[in-house]
Amino acid sequence: QVLPASQAGNSFELLGSTSWQIDLWGALRRQTEAAQALLKASEQARRGVRLSVVSSTVQGYLQLRGLDQQLEIARRTASSYADTVKLFELQYQYGAIARITLEQVRSQYQSALASIPPIEASIVQTENALSLLLGRNPGPVVRGKPLAELRLPPIPGALPSSLLTRRPDILEAENKLVSANAKIGVARAQYFPQLTLNAGIGSLATRTGSLLTAGAGIWSVAGALAGSVFSGGATVGAVRSAEASTRAAEQTYLQTIQQAFADVENAMSGWQTSSQRLKSLEDLQASSREYSDLAMLQYQGGIANYLTVLDARRQLYSAEIDAVSARTSYLSNAVAVYLALGGDWGTASQPQPQTTP
Repeated sequence: QVLPASQAGNSFELLGSTSWQIDLWGALRRQTEAAQALLKASEQARRGVRLSVVSSTVQGYLQLRGLDQQLEIARRTASSYADTVKLFELQYQYGAIARITLEQVRSQYQSALASIPPIEASIVQTENALSLLLGRNPGPVVRGKPLAELRLPPIPGALPSSLLTRRPDILEAENKLVSANAKIGVARAQYFPQLTLNAGIGSLATRTGSLLTAGAGIWSVAGALAGSVFSGGATVGAVRSAEASTRAAEQTYLQTIQQAFADVENAMSGWQTSSQRLKSLEDLQASSREYSDLAMLQYQGGIANYLTVLDARRQLYSAEIDAVSARTSYLSNAVAVYLALGGDWGTASQPQPQTTP
């Protein structure tokens, strides 16, 4: 009813409105699916970075402990030569040995001393690299067990390919493929009109004090069906673009799987060959130590000259350094297997004999 002019006055409204887009063609569902898949892909990318940092840290620590042991061997060898030099200098003063023998011992001593500074420099560099990986300022790193006491969980000779499904890069590529495929549905939904429901609710009164009374309520509901008439070409282009992105994501996914198999194959091969090399060099170290002991006994018994002792010591030092390097490589290759399999080789529930030499 319209009021006469003489009775006209103010009117007050308090309104609220909302709208819902009806997902008739699955566009919203596919958008949600694409977004969730991208989120999962990002989580796997973050996990991959974390796994890489962990592996690099472990390998750096193994290298550090290997250098520590090499430094210990070099210092012990130099100290042994220093004692021998002092003894031979006395013997030379009393004419018991020739000058050439004394100089040979001194040469070995100086050679042993010269091997120490490069190892010390490598230790400092490795400590600084580890500190950076750990987010710390460059400086010394606290040590744990020595290299010889570090042990691995057993690595089986054959590994199921299903273990690769835990690799972050595969899961990342898989989720990106899911997201790209979902975006095809989003693009195709643009072919169809969108149905939207609008609803309003509120109150109307001539006085503000009456806005919230029961009789002042008003409401409305309306529907709208909208679609673009002239965007057919754009929609076709969007669909084709989404399909091309899906094909690219599929190719990336397949290449990631192939690379994963290659990584595992290379890591397992490196670990197995390093295990064989470690066994051979540890046998060589034992033989060299026996040779050194026998050479010293023969020298003390007057059967052999000191050149034989020097040669035996030189071989022993080289064998000890090589054995430490081989153990470091063996453990580092095991970490590479761990990384290639996405963080584990799945033997925790199936105990195997210890395979660490």
